[in-house]
Amino acid sequence: MTKELLLPGDAAIVKYREYLKSWENKGWRIDWQALRRSEEDVAYAIPSPARRDSRNWVIDSVPLMPDGSSQR
Repeated sequence: MTKELLLPGDAAIVKYREYLKSWENKGWRIDWQALRRSEEDVAYAIPSPARRDSRNWVIDSVPLMPDGSSQR
């Protein structure tokens, strides 16, 4: 992305990338490497706000990257 030229019409792309970065900083990014290592053996649930309030979920959440991670 270092040789990218964004124009005013690309504002949605810029905003989307800002959202992705803020979600990643909150620890909401899926750890795809960990997921691939176990995907044939485990069923995962996608995290939701309800998981924060109710701890009695039977299925584990998908593996997530640590808060603020910039790994890709």
